[in-house]
Amino acid sequence: MKLKFGILSALILTALLAVAQKVQTDYDHSFDFSQIKTFAVKVGTSWGDPLAEQRAVAAVTKELETKGWTAADESTADATVAIHGATKADQSVNTFYSGGGWGGWGWGGGGMATTTVNTVKVGTGVVDIFDAKTQETDHSRHRTR
Repeated sequence: MKLKFGILSALILTALLAVAQKVQTDYDHSFDFSQIKTFAVKVGTSWGDPLAEQRAVAAVTKELETKGWTAADESTADATVAIHGATKADQSVNTFYSGGGWGGWGWGGGGMATTTVNTVKVGTGVVDIFDAKTQETDHSRHRTR
């Protein structure tokens, strides 16, 4: 069962952030995940992109349902699944030189330089699964960067 849950964790994170560069998975190895039959998914920490949050909830729900868990109301679920996210904007600057000078490198004048700035969002996503009745956390924690 633990191996299946490890595979489940990897699939959830892959669905959430397909372009992730680093994935870490950890869970309470003593917890019996076979007792979990129902779950409720929610966004625990918003990252300010409602469409992406909606897609993350749908992806996690779909993955858990394919593993045999059933989506339920949060008040009756065996497990609560909280999705946490954070993003920041990173910028890269690219300059292209053309024309004039020796060999097109701009030496000697007459050349032209064009600089563009590209902004890329970089983020971290965490999926926490915990016992909804006892509120025990850290049964499962998955972090993607």
